[in-house]
Amino acid sequence: MERKDRAVIIILALLPANSDLYFIFNPEKEIMKRLFFLMALFFLTSQAEAQKTYNSSGKTKSATKKQKGFDKSKLVYGGGIGLSFGGMTNVMLAPVVGYRVLDRVAAGVGIGYQFVQVRNGWQLTDPVSGAVRYYDYKSNNFFPSAWVRYKPLDWLFAHAEYQHNFVSTKKPYLNGKGGVDSRNENYNVPCVLVGAGIRQGLSDFASLNILAFYDLLQDPNSPYRNTGSGLPIDFRIDFLIGF
Repeated sequence: MERKDRAVIIILALLPANSDLYFIFNPEKEIMKRLFFLMALFFLTSQAEAQKTYNSSGKTKSATKKQKGFDKSKLVYGGGIGLSFGGMTNVMLAPVVGYRVLDRVAAGVGIGYQFVQVRNGWQLTDPVSGAVRYYDYKSNNFFPSAWVRYKPLDWLFAHAEYQHNFVSTKKPYLNGKGGVDSRNENYNVPCVLVGAGIRQGLSDFASLNILAFYDLLQDPNSPYRNTGSGLPIDFRIDFLIGF
């Protein structure tokens, strides 16, 4: 209820009996009419207060009716970058879009690109001399993904994700002439990522998140495989609006 409307009701209720504004009323019922206006003011004010709710930051906002079916206000979108260095270098960029299915659960899909480099990832043994040579493994990966995120606390969340990686790499081989050549190879690599992270709220429904995760499948060509030269944990930073 607007302030100006409340003011009008108060003025009408408190006007003197001989006011011209009451010329259409029966003078014998003026007291009942004033009482009616005061009761209407009380009712409307109470309704306005009852329609207020509290959000996660403690501020009040007007409640809205629950919308059946698709609700665009529950859309989640953003993206992430993955960084991992050491025995394996893993750099990733992945935009995502999703939907907040419950207040603390969101699910969605994404698409991304990764560059992966593993130090001494390729090993070649000369069949004549027995000498062992090592070469860095490098690949370019494109992937679609499906993910779900659960937020038990405002600052903590669990994350699960399926990724299907289309991996393109160059594999070195001995050419039989004492040298080394390389050939293009492509793989389809499934990954199941599980992990947890810390959420820093930037507003009611926007957040900056840091996530640590592990690939359950550990495919030999997985960009998240354990190379034995460091922790089998990868990290990601993402920004989400809507969750």
